[in-house]
Amino acid sequence: MRCRPIRGQGQRYLECKWYEDCLDVAGLKNWRFWHCERCDVFRAFHGIPSMEEKTKNERICEECHERPTISPKHPYCASCLGALGRKKQLAKGLPTGAPKKPQEGPTETLKVDISVTIPKELFRLIFSSK
Repeated sequence: MRCRPIRGQGQRYLECKWYEDCLDVAGLKNWRFWHCERCDVFRAFHGIPSMEEKTKNERICEECHERPTISPKHPYCASCLGALGRKKQLAKGLPTGAPKKPQEGPTETLKVDISVTIPKELFRLIFSSK
C-alpha cells in the first residue's frame, strides 16, 4: 500500500495511516480538491475490490477474443460493440456514423473582369509618387 491521492472531488478515508502523506502530496501539488477513491486502503475499507483484483476478474471479448469487455457482465469490448451496431444499422438500411462532409478540392473557376471608375483627383491622391 502506498500514498495515492487523486485530484478532484470525492470521498476521503480520514482514518487511513497514509492520510497525512496524501495530504502532503495534495498540498505540494497545490490541489484544492483530492480524494482516496482509487486507493487500495480506501477500497478495502469500503469493500470495493482493489484495482489488481478488478483486472483479474475482467472478461475477454467474445467477438475478437483480445480486449477486455465493457463491464464484467457484458460480452463485448467497446470496439466490437460499435462494429456490431454499425452492421445492424446497415442491415436496416440506416445511415451509419456522422454525415459526410462535402469533399474539398479543385472547383470550377470563373474569370471575372471588374472595372472601377475613380475620379481623377482621387486617383492622383492614391497613386501619386510624392
